[in-house]
Amino acid sequence: MTPPPRILVVAGEASGDAHAAELVAALQARRPDLTFFGMGGSRLAARGVELLFDAREVSVMGITEVLPRIPRILQIMKGLANAAAERRPDVAILVDIPDFNLRLAEKLKAQGIPVAYYISPMIWAWRRGRVRTIKRLVDRMLCILPFEEDFYREAGVAARYVGSPVVEQVPAPDSPTAFRERLGLAKEAPTLALLPGSRMSEIRRLLPSMVDAARRLSAERPGLQVVVPVAPTIPREEVLSRFEGSGLTPVLVDGQAPEVVGASDAAVVASGTAVLEAGLMQRPLVVIYRVSLISYWVGRLMLKVAFVSLVNLLAGRRVVPELLQGEMTPERIADEVRKVWLPGAARDEMLQGLGEVRGRLGEAGAATRAAETVMELLPPRANLGYVGPAMNPALVCIPTYNERENIEAITLAVLKADPRVDILIVDDNSPDGTGHIADQLAAKEPRVRVLHREKKEGLGRAYLAAFRWALAEGYTYILEMDADFSHDPRYLPGLMDAAEAGADLVLGSRYVTGGGTVNWGVGRQVISRGGSLYARTILGVGVQDLTGGFKCFHRRVLETLDLDAVHSTGYAFQIELTYRTLKNGFTVREVPIIFEDRRVGHSKMSKKIFAEALTMVWKLRLTV
Repeated sequence: MTPPPRILVVAGEASGDAHAAELVAALQARRPDLTFFGMGGSRLAARGVELLFDAREVSVMGITEVLPRIPRILQIMKGLANAAAERRPDVAILVDIPDFNLRLAEKLKAQGIPVAYYISPMIWAWRRGRVRTIKRLVDRMLCILPFEEDFYREAGVAARYVGSPVVEQVPAPDSPTAFRERLGLAKEAPTLALLPGSRMSEIRRLLPSMVDAARRLSAERPGLQVVVPVAPTIPREEVLSRFEGSGLTPVLVDGQAPEVVGASDAAVVASGTAVLEAGLMQRPLVVIYRVSLISYWVGRLMLKVAFVSLVNLLAGRRVVPELLQGEMTPERIADEVRKVWLPGAARDEMLQGLGEVRGRLGEAGAATRAAETVMELLPPRANLGYVGPAMNPALVCIPTYNERENIEAITLAVLKADPRVDILIVDDNSPDGTGHIADQLAAKEPRVRVLHREKKEGLGRAYLAAFRWALAEGYTYILEMDADFSHDPRYLPGLMDAAEAGADLVLGSRYVTGGGTVNWGVGRQVISRGGSLYARTILGVGVQDLTGGFKCFHRRVLETLDLDAVHSTGYAFQIELTYRTLKNGFTVREVPIIFEDRRVGHSKMSKKIFAEALTMVWKLRLTV
């Protein structure tokens, strides 16, 4: 039997280790048969990843800082490349550390190994020319900032914005007192958080100035509690040694940097991912950083943005102070902390800006969306001999939002209509409990699966998630179907027969001979037929029912289409997908159906959805 799929995972510093571990967990939830090996830290090890090298060995920042480590870094890179050549992973996931990972990607690409890159390099900020290298080496770029996807796509890189993993890794908002209690800190003491970074070079360069600033502030605030989260890459004694002679006794906390910031009145934070984590905790903060003079001037020459911290970059303005190089003195750090320590205009303005940044990062679920994209690069289970207990050739995808009155009946009707199909219910966190009913159905019926999504994002997003799931699971035929019986399950055998006869896309059509509608008023018929005619005319296609949503795709269609380029969310999604199918040269066949208005529940059609369809047609005509 073919061995289970292998994935190479390569992460560098502590934040990359955490993000990679979350992604591995999301992949394991979808494919328990996966095995992982590579480089990382304690978080990846806890997920069962076989670590060939420790991330701490390559965690270095700056030109002069990295020079002494080059021989060992190259040795590790060669070791990972050799391991990949020997073990032949089905895909490689490279996380952050672009100077290392892009060079490794070159070696992996030469071996024919697909590469997914998580935590996209910030080449929009500096060294933009690297985008040409990324286009050549990276099969999927997983972006965590909202503007990155467009930047990469314009350069021809297959990119997807998955959201920021930091959003789900920070705890829910709470009071400083509550966080202090959780960490075992003095609840009433004034509290300063110091976050010096996760690299030894940062501890050496940054922490002494941070300690001196804390000493100055302690003279003004009796009983000041100084708390330092210690990354797993840093020995505790290295932190404690920097406090010797300061008169301060720090409280060291293993990890939990966001919680430490949450417990503070203010924080001093080394530039990097930790700044974004700290900002999401809604506490005043000061950003600092220092590298060697050579590294700094080379960086300034290449830098194309006005700020270095992610908080300010996302805000598009100075929300938090940035003290870099010579400005990073104990006096300046202490002075900036004083400005925002107590309530007042400066503190309020900073907290308002941090709130705006939080709003721009979107919802939780980055690891889940990243896993969906990585799954596209994996061989399907069917090709590997991993066939589930009810693995049929076809999967009927049924999106749901508040369909508790329909979901059980439609599920049972579909199962009865055609023994060749399984069902995937895609629930968008329905408030009426549809998802719970779907889980109960799946527990009783092995042909039923459930994909839970965190929020309602529109019909198109639900179907795209279902398509990715179906492709990863190895289904040959993937069908769209409404939950409200407007698509009658009795037509499923006809769609399946046409697909098995060779059609790339089969449409259940209301407007070919033998098709029609039931219980529709004149107004709705005019809108539907007129909308279809409008779309056909502008797009120049002969499909009669271009707006229909009862479809059967052969997997080769969905594998060919760039699903990440599909942006319609409502019913315009149906027009867009059919048009893209035709533009790629696939055959489309229409089979007649009678479309009946929903039996119970409420229609999801709205003016916004209708308007999207009107405008999307022109966008498709001009851009696809």
